[in-house]
Amino acid sequence: MHHRAAKRLAEGRDRFHPSAHDHGKLLVRFLEAAQGGDLDALTSMLSQDVVAWNDGGGKVRAALRPVSGLAGVVAFISGLVRRYSFERARLVEANGGPAVWITVDGREQLVTVDIRDGLIHAIYCVLNPDKLAHFHRLP
Repeated sequence: MHHRAAKRLAEGRDRFHPSAHDHGKLLVRFLEAAQGGDLDALTSMLSQDVVAWNDGGGKVRAALRPVSGLAGVVAFISGLVRRYSFERARLVEANGGPAVWITVDGREQLVTVDIRDGLIHAIYCVLNPDKLAHFHRLP
């Protein structure tokens, strides 16, 4: 944690948090673009240095390493959309902000994003059933 904070300070980046409303709107637009295969819209929402993290916890299939860079993340997402069917999605709150609870091919996952300057800089997908079970227990 200290390392990330020191890096942010060295880069001169403020940790700006959009309003929950704006965050949720961007998250919904992101999901719609991904599901619809609208690569232009998807690309316009992601930063050049975007990173996608996947946490399967060794229990479900997920990318083992983070996917980095705009081209890599767009290719990764478009590959997922071609391969898997999205059954349903709903906006929820996780970690104090908007998130999307998605069912893909019968498996649930939670997707959150970090937004800076109106662009998505990080995508976090939790597929680990143990962590998702904890989420179900929250009020």
